[in-house]
Amino acid sequence: MPPSHLDDDTSTPTPTSRPEEVPPAEDVPPAEDLAPSDDLSPAHGGPAEPVPPRTVTVLLDRDAVAMGDDAVSHRERWTFPGEVTVGDLVLALVERHYLPTVDGAVAWMVELGHAEMQVTEDGVLTWVGDVVPVALLHADPGSVRTTFLRDPRFPRPLHEAAGVEQDQPVVVHLRYLSWGEPLTRRELANLPALTGARPIEVVRDDDTR
Repeated sequence: MPPSHLDDDTSTPTPTSRPEEVPPAEDVPPAEDLAPSDDLSPAHGGPAEPVPPRTVTVLLDRDAVAMGDDAVSHRERWTFPGEVTVGDLVLALVERHYLPTVDGAVAWMVELGHAEMQVTEDGVLTWVGDVVPVALLHADPGSVRTTFLRDPRFPRPLHEAAGVEQDQPVVVHLRYLSWGEPLTRRELANLPALTGARPIEVVRDDDTR
């Protein structure tokens, strides 16, 4: 019987494949050991940008201007988009004609917060409360001129100006000033209420003489 080829293992063995060696990864220092970077974005460890609230609630009120006007409520609740600024609020006050019509030139101080005139224990009449004045509205019949108390070209979030958290309502109060007409120096000097008094002595804080 001829020999069987099955008994002769003459085939060349197939080499076993070996996985490629992966070089060890370099040690990455912890975040606190990294050198400081000029990039302060959140992706590089900087503070997260504040997210404006979806809406801001404004609780609005104003002083009364005459008898009868104090018998009705002037309170309103306005809802603004979350990015509302001080300028947006003032413009809305003018556009929505929230100010009453008063004969002559008057003024309104736009205050964030509210203060009330109260008598203290020692009998002194004073304003009590925390307010942040943001604008002065000069109101003539048919027109309103605005004087901002801070540069309005730089947007200032309303809740930030009021010093409240983003989810808290902003209290806005309009304080009535019965005189709102600006005066020149000559007009000021001719006011009948002046007595002609001038400072007798002026001492500066840094004056060491």
